[in-house]
Amino acid sequence: MAPGAGGGADALASSRSVGLIPPLVELVVREGELPGFIPEYGDEFQAWDYLNHLFAIPEPAEERGYVSFIPLSVGGYTIKRKWFDEDATRRGEKYQPAPAGIADLAEHVRVTMGLPAAEQLPTFRRIRYDLNPSPCARDTYSASSSTTA
Repeated sequence: MAPGAGGGADALASSRSVGLIPPLVELVVREGELPGFIPEYGDEFQAWDYLNHLFAIPEPAEERGYVSFIPLSVGGYTIKRKWFDEDATRRGEKYQPAPAGIADLAEHVRVTMGLPAAEQLPTFRRIRYDLNPSPCARDTYSASSSTTA
């Protein structure tokens, strides 16, 4: 079905319900509405839903960006660190496991990570869906969608 012909892609683009995204993405892929898209076997689609603990890092300039604590289902956190001067598609990024037993996230960022200017932002719910192309289709497609609630 061609885009604009009332298929899954049109429904996905006009959807206002986060809960409709996973079945609509499956429909779009199954009906071939993404020409040349080949899903990654065994890792076609990922759905994420978690409370994100975020710290803005305004200075020093070489550390500007943010630190994010992503809760793990088994307890603890993954620390996501991004560096950038301005918001952009490509930014320096590093993931690392957080040490066990962190009691105070703000203290960990400011003291242990050595970022005293860190500004704690309000915790928010992050809902993210990733559609993963196979290696042979990665030059054409890189799909990731994210929303906050």
